[in-house]
Amino acid sequence: MPRAAFEGLALFRHVWVTFVFDRNTNVHKASAVERTFKAKVRPPLLGGKKVGLFATRSPHRPNPVGLTLCRLDRVDLQEGRLYLSGIDLCDGTAVLDIKPYVCHDRPEATTLKYAAWVPSRDQASSKPLEVRFQPRALEQLQELLPRLHQTSLPSRVYYPDVATAVQCVSEVLRLDIRGLNQKRGADGTGLYECRLGAIGVQFDVRDGAAWVERVHGMGGNEKE
Repeated sequence: MPRAAFEGLALFRHVWVTFVFDRNTNVHKASAVERTFKAKVRPPLLGGKKVGLFATRSPHRPNPVGLTLCRLDRVDLQEGRLYLSGIDLCDGTAVLDIKPYVCHDRPEATTLKYAAWVPSRDQASSKPLEVRFQPRALEQLQELLPRLHQTSLPSRVYYPDVATAVQCVSEVLRLDIRGLNQKRGADGTGLYECRLGAIGVQFDVRDGAAWVERVHGMGGNEKE
């Protein structure tokens, strides 16, 4: 990409990023016949009820193209690199395009309308979980983090210290990220696992709390 293409972008605070849902399991099916999509899906906020696909943010779409708005922290013209925050993409996601966010992208507040099941910014979609770490999980994190900073790509280790990593994990798990088939909103029946960059987190849910039981490193993060 020519470095000149990024000139002037630093004058903006936010950007739109168009990307491909390349972790979408539907994308990797062998034939076009197999690559189907459901016309109606069950978004977590509806508690099991179905709604039309285009009324949701499901990654399983006729064309696996996504759009996200994120903060532009810095533009490095020499390296041709953008530094973004608040971005909800997996590391290594294929990016199609970048466009600046401008005032005309924001509609007048009086014209905005949302479905009743979509919570506002100051509303919680469900009661947040209390997040607790088992002592052994904290020890594992303390042992793992220094090693990850030496061996992993910076884009996969976005927590500079243990306290920040604990905060990151807590902010994610408190939202109850389980799917409906995993008893979202209720006590679980075993361990669940999620990945946050270079670390894997195993947790269970009981009595309104998410207990972090184990923290481990994920493969494929080595620096070149």
